[in-house]
Amino acid sequence: MKHIFRLLAIVSLTFAAGSLPAQLSPGGDMPGFDKAMRKLFEKVDGFTSTAQMTIAGSGQNVTMTVAISMLNGDSRTEVDLAKMEGAAIPADMLSQLKSMGMDRMVTMSYAKDGRSLMIYPGMKAYAEISGPTTAGGKSAEGTLEKIVVGVEDISGKSCEKSTVKFKSEGSPEVTMTVWADTSRKDLPVKIATAQDGVNLTMEFKEFKEAKPDAKLFTPPSDFKKYNSVDELMQANMQKLMQAAPEK
Repeated sequence: MKHIFRLLAIVSLTFAAGSLPAQLSPGGDMPGFDKAMRKLFEKVDGFTSTAQMTIAGSGQNVTMTVAISMLNGDSRTEVDLAKMEGAAIPADMLSQLKSMGMDRMVTMSYAKDGRSLMIYPGMKAYAEISGPTTAGGKSAEGTLEKIVVGVEDISGKSCEKSTVKFKSEGSPEVTMTVWADTSRKDLPVKIATAQDGVNLTMEFKEFKEAKPDAKLFTPPSDFKKYNSVDELMQANMQKLMQAAPEK
C-alpha cells in the first residue's frame, strides 16, 4: 500500500514537490522543484492548463493528465486517479479509494511563504505542509541558468530547447530540460527532470493565459484541517486498510 501513496504524492505535488515529505515520494523528494517551476513561469501573472505527466522510476511507470492553475506565483494542481494509466492500482482498490474519498487530490502551493496544502475533496479534509524559508521568514528565492541546445517541434510548435539549472539557498541544484514557446514569452511547453531515480516529464496542453479565479486557491471553509499529511493519513488509514488489507 505504501508505494501507492508515494505515487499519489509525487503526482499531486507537481509544483509543490520541494516541500513533499521524503517518505511519501518515490525514490525521495524533489527539493527545489517547486521554486524552479515558479521561476520558469514568473513572466505570467496567471494561467490554466492541463498537463500530460509521465513519471518513471521506483518500479512504477505512470502517465496521466492533471489540471494546473497558477496565479501570481501560487499554484493549484488537481489529480484524478481515474485518469491514471500504468499504475499498479487494481480496479477494486481504485473503487475502494474512491469510496474513501481518496481518488481525487488538490494541491495548493503559495509563493509568499513556500507552504502547501494537500486537499482531499472526497474527505472534505486537507493538510498543511510548511515550506523552506530564509532567515527573514520569506520563501527562499533562486536563480535560473539557461543554455540553449537547439530547436524542436513539440505538438506542432517550434520550441527552443534548453538545459536549465535552478539554484536556491538551502536546496540542491535542480537541472531540467525545457522546451519553450519563444512566441509566447518563452512559456514552457514541455519540462523534463530527474532526481533520485525518478524521471518526471510534463507537457502542457490547452494553455490559457488568463488569471484564474482567486477562490480556487483557498480551501473550502467546511473542510477539516490537519497539521500534517501524516496526521491526515493516519486519521483515515485504518478504514482504508480494513477495506483493502495488504496481501
